[in-house]
Amino acid sequence: KLQFLYLIAMPMRGAAPWFALLLALSIGAAGEPADECTAECTAGRVCPRAACTAAQQDCVDENTAVDGTWWCVCQPPAAGRQPQGPARCVLDECAGNTVCSAHGQVCRDEDTEVGVLGWWCECAAPWTGVAKNRAAACLLDECTAACTTCAGDTCSTYEQTCVDPNFQVTGDWRCECVAPQTGSPMVGGAASCGVDECTGNGVCVAQGQTCVDPNFNLSGDWRCECSAPAAGVPVVGAPAACIFDECTAEC
Repeated sequence: KLQFLYLIAMPMRGAAPWFALLLALSIGAAGEPADECTAECTAGRVCPRAACTAAQQDCVDENTAVDGTWWCVCQPPAAGRQPQGPARCVLDECAGNTVCSAHGQVCRDEDTEVGVLGWWCECAAPWTGVAKNRAAACLLDECTAACTTCAGDTCSTYEQTCVDPNFQVTGDWRCECVAPQTGSPMVGGAASCGVDECTGNGVCVAQGQTCVDPNFNLSGDWRCECSAPAAGVPVVGAPAACIFDECTAEC
């Protein structure tokens, strides 16, 4: 190639052989590929290497045979690239982070801007809870959540209240009776609730008698019973006919 250019340049009038050789070398050099990221910077032009280095990024020339193909590329672990200028770099702190996944939780990085640090572990549904830069303490209210061990509508179907005493433990929810009904709470199921019809009932007390409700699940079965030393047959729903035999009673 250089020999060809040299032969062309030789016939030039007044041109010395050394000038023709320099011309040929100049033309040949201009056609050679050049890496814009490593080439010397010239005044009046954007210097690729300097532009990327100033942003703490790497300069990459993807096609050295064509001008204007250089990129600024973010340095790992950040990601991002931009043609002919500094890139906007992002850093996802959840990438490769196993702290959350080791506890069955989801890692979230709400701000991937480089320089803004902070990631979160978020509990997987139906559990709730979040924590920054560590695994979260997950909670589960089995009275309100939807899960295989949850109460669902078990308590509400019987007009009872659902109570979950410990959100960190499963299978401990219980149904409790709602006033005026009473009864023992039932873990994992509906309680046996009823109404004590003697509560607030002054019919028996007004006669000095005792009110007894033998079955809280039945209505209208309360009765008045005589109080010792008086005696008599209990009466359902009304005062009993009590007598006091002073000859036999212990006074």
